[in-house]
Amino acid sequence: MRHGIDKLVECINDLTDNEFAIKIETNPWFLKISYCGNVLEFDVLPDGLRSILSWLGDLLMRLDSIPWEDETLLTTEQNIILFLDEIEVHLHPTWQYKILNMLKKLLPNAQIFITTHSPFIINSIDNANIYVLELDNCKSKLKEVLNSETGWSIEYVLEQILNTKNRFGYETTIDLKRFNEIAHEISNKNFNQEVEFQHLIKKLAIDGEEVASIIAPKLFRLEKLTGKNILNGKNS
Repeated sequence: MRHGIDKLVECINDLTDNEFAIKIETNPWFLKISYCGNVLEFDVLPDGLRSILSWLGDLLMRLDSIPWEDETLLTTEQNIILFLDEIEVHLHPTWQYKILNMLKKLLPNAQIFITTHSPFIINSIDNANIYVLELDNCKSKLKEVLNSETGWSIEYVLEQILNTKNRFGYETTIDLKRFNEIAHEISNKNFNQEVEFQHLIKKLAIDGEEVASIIAPKLFRLEKLTGKNILNGKNS
């Protein structure tokens, strides 16, 4: 058990970049956590850290109580199957990137099955099988099986695997959708929504450089097609 505890502490320290200094004693049980030179109570730790310490500590105790057939292997090196639901809950994205590699280090011979909606979890490790599920007539079915790649971008994972194309906040997403709808009408020389379009342009222009970089080339194309300065409604 001592080996497992020491390995857990080592893995947690790696996960948090040694931001938290953790010491666990088993006889009697004692948990000491230091942060910036201050000793912290367990209850004031970040939710993610409390969750990891709780379920991994419980897992190690349960594994230690099993009468393994091969007693020459350390508890953490036994061949086990581990099921984890929504492993990213309470974890900062930086920790989500690291959690699976941490588990591989702690339990090198474990076969791990997880459920997740986190793009950071999905592209945090290579060569994992990803089973993409979808609803069909109110029933869940397997859509496809993919091999994970750390070379995937977060945007790719969101769009191609998690099936969400919302890159921006809700209001900006709605405005961009309406912008594209009116832009299509204007490209067909329908200027009925021109005033609304001008309002949207001004609103989106102050939503940041990334949004501005999306609408600018579309406005340039519309001006070339229509011969009008769209922003002021006058002919070029």
